[in-house]
This record gives sequence, C-alpha cells and structure tokens, in this order.
Amino acid sequence: MGSLRRRWNRVDRVVYDIEQAFVVGGLLVMTCTYFLTVVFSNMKLPYNKVDQALVRLAGYADTQSAPDALLEAIKHVYTPVVAGALTFVLAMLALRTREKLGRPKDSAVPPIRWLRLVLGGVLVTAGIYVGLKIIELVPARYMGLASVALLMGVTAYYARAIRAYVRLTSGFVGAVLVAVYFALKTNDTYGWNAGFSAVLLMYVAFLGASMATREGRHIRVDAVRKAIKGPGYHLYEATSLVVTILFTAFLFWMALDYTGLLHETGVTHADSGLPQWIVALPITLAFLLIMIRFSAQLVYAIGAWRRREPAPAPQVELH
Repeated sequence: MGSLRRRWNRVDRVVYDIEQAFVVGGLLVMTCTYFLTVVFSNMKLPYNKVDQALVRLAGYADTQSAPDALLEAIKHVYTPVVAGALTFVLAMLALRTREKLGRPKDSAVPPIRWLRLVLGGVLVTAGIYVGLKIIELVPARYMGLASVALLMGVTAYYARAIRAYVRLTSGFVGAVLVAVYFALKTNDTYGWNAGFSAVLLMYVAFLGASMATREGRHIRVDAVRKAIKGPGYHLYEATSLVVTILFTAFLFWMALDYTGLLHETGVTHADSGLPQWIVALPITLAFLLIMIRFSAQLVYAIGAWRRREPAPAPQVELH
C-alpha cells in the first residue's frame, strides 16, 4: 500500500503541476490582454480622460461645446504637458521609494541624489510614453504574440531557478496554443478579448476546482466530521466520499456527453471563434480529475479505518 501510495502521489503531483501551469498562465494572459485592451481603447479615443478633464477646467461642459481651437491646444499641447509632468513626478517618487526599500528600520534615510532621480524619472516617463504608442500603433495580434513570448521568458527564468520542469513544459505547451490562437483568430483590434478571456476563465475556474480538491480546500460539511474522535472518523470519511464520488461521476458523465454533442455538431463559440467543445472541455477534465482524486482519498480512508487509526488532530483550515 505504501509503495502504491507513493506512486500515486508522484503522478498526482505531476498532474497538479500541469494544472497549476495552465491556471497561472491563463490568469497572466487574461491580465495582460485586459491591460492592452484598456490602453488601446483609451489611446484610440478622440479625447481621452485628461483631455475631458482639462475641457471642464476651461469652463465647458464637454468636448462638443468647446471651440475647436481650444480642443486642438488641449489635445496636442496641454494634455501631453500635464500627463507627462504627473508621470515624471510619480516616477521620481517611485524611484525614491525603491531606494528606501530593504534597508534596516533604524538606518539613516539615504540622501537624495537629484541628478540620478531626475534622469531616472525622465527615462521612466519616456519608456511609458513609448510603450503606450506601441500599444496604440502595433496590431493586437502582434502585441498578443509579444506578450506571450515575454511571459514565457519570465516563466522559463523562474521555473528553471526552482527546477520546475513539468510546469515549464506545460507552460510552453499552453503558450504555443495561445500563440496559435493569436495568430489565426485575432485581428488588429481587441474586440476578441472578451470572448477569449471567457474561455480562459472556464479553464482557470474548473482546473482550479480540481487543484482545490487535491489541496483539501474544497467545501466540506465539518459539523459531524470534527465531532468524531476515534477510528469512526475514517469510516465517516469513506461514506461521505462514496456519496461525493457518485455525484461527481454523474456530473462527469453529463459533461462528457455534452462535450461530445458539441464536438459532433461543430458549434462555434461566437465571441472567441473557437469550437464550443474546446470551451466546455475543462468541465469534463475537472470532474474526471476530481473523481479520481476523491477515489484515492476513499482508498486511504478505508485503509485507515481497517487499521483502526485514530482521527487526525484538528488543524486550522484556510478554505
């Protein structure tokens, strides 16, 4: 039993690392594309938020009531100056704060090196401006591909440092799939982002549920379980796991049947352009993995009950 359990733990750990790579990667891609969408949409506005604020400060209700000459001056002169100055000041404050980080609490505050601070603020401001213009001018599909390459580079660096090769390989596979989607399904704008993010959310949510099962962070009814102190605890666990496995198996069968039906009919997810069965696939995979993990827990619970092991000591659980 001990040898079998060790083998299962190794397999389960590999599966968990793969799930973690896809979940973390999905969250990073969702965050990155959402950021690009917000910046792109604001850069393409005829008058951005700073323009509109300056128009109101000039005494006009909105841009439609302001004279054209004023709008041109605000858009091409005042807004760049105001936005640039604010960015420069915030960049200097951020750099100054960074100089103080990591120092002992009672150590003296380092002196302000104004030349270095000003040059750093100028470089940060210029970098932000160039980055915004790149997002505005470069088509969305290429920005998406560049973002995936950047995220994969950072992931490879940290995964190699901690020798997480399974996560690295899984992340590379996920990055290739996302890159293929960007290359084939996206266009020059970010109208596809909402649909694609919805697909990624399905994978993050259901694979995350499977991960929670492995970590023991799923929802449990603790009132009875925590009241049992002897070997009966494991019998109660086994009984509840049987019920849970049966219910999860039913959900898996329903999800598998639905995914197969979507594959046969060839329905397309309108918002992302992907086949609908790909969108529903994480539901089936998650219920399958949850059922297998609960089954392993059932075997352990029955074994503990047969050995008459006492109930484990109560622990603080962070669900």
